[in-house]
Amino acid sequence: MDRAAQFAVVAARGAVADSGIDLAAHDPHRLGVTIGSAVGATTGLDEEYRIVSDGGRLHLVDHEYAVPHLYNYFVPSSFSAEVAWTVGAEGPNSVVSTGCTSGIDSVGYAVELIREGSADVMIAGSSDAPISPITMACFDAIKATTPRKEDPEQASRPFDGTRNGFVLGEGCAVFVLEELESARRRGRTSTPRSPATPPAATRTT
Repeated sequence: MDRAAQFAVVAARGAVADSGIDLAAHDPHRLGVTIGSAVGATTGLDEEYRIVSDGGRLHLVDHEYAVPHLYNYFVPSSFSAEVAWTVGAEGPNSVVSTGCTSGIDSVGYAVELIREGSADVMIAGSSDAPISPITMACFDAIKATTPRKEDPEQASRPFDGTRNGFVLGEGCAVFVLEELESARRRGRTSTPRSPATPPAATRTT
């Protein structure tokens, strides 16, 4: 799997474990997955291009040097497919790719699927691992990344008046979504918290 797909699978396992939900007790056709990704499997694609083109030397590439699962790198839906296979989901399955809002859009879409009755439980989140030469070059070309290199640890400053671009990073977050009454029936509760009190931990239900 591409690095971002690996993130998604591991995070999904953690989210399911953290939620305490017994997915085996649910109809698999009522269990769905939505995963957001802004750049897809660019890490895997970049690595494989270097291999099949002999480091960029060959104009006509030799596909026989590529890994057998290269096709999955070209199809971002492979992310949600891998997660679905991991959790046994056979319901709605999709990848949402809307740039920087892919993650929140993926979660929002999952909520709507539950609201409209298309699913009872959704595994939703986002995963990206874009640290590759081609991705860096693309974002640099459109002047989206910060040129601030003199102090790398302070280069990412999204809310600073001197902000002049972003810093690419990688990561993943996955949630288990279900209707509130469903969570209550299996004993999951939430405690009201003062806005001034930071959460001790983030729950997935």
